[in-house]
Amino acid sequence: MPSIDSVGRQEAEWMKSRIGKSLLKLHRSLERNRRQDEQVETLFEGWQRKWTDHRSRITQRLELIETQLDELADGASSEPKLAVVGALADASEGCR
Repeated sequence: MPSIDSVGRQEAEWMKSRIGKSLLKLHRSLERNRRQDEQVETLFEGWQRKWTDHRSRITQRLELIETQLDELADGASSEPKLAVVGALADASEGCR
């Protein structure tokens, strides 16, 4: 059975080799990518929660608008009403 010192030296020699350095870079890159993936996933989940909330608000607003439009349509008479607003002309001038 190898001693602890010899195992440590073997690992150190392995890490100094070209393949060891490449594997170490690969491992670090994978860890960095995993952290980035977790961050992206967290951001996406937050975006989904916000969108769900906004979607429900938009739906409620549209339903309210539809209700108001229906009420306006039901209360509208079939005959249009015309109102003339203006200053009354002096009766002595009359129409020419």
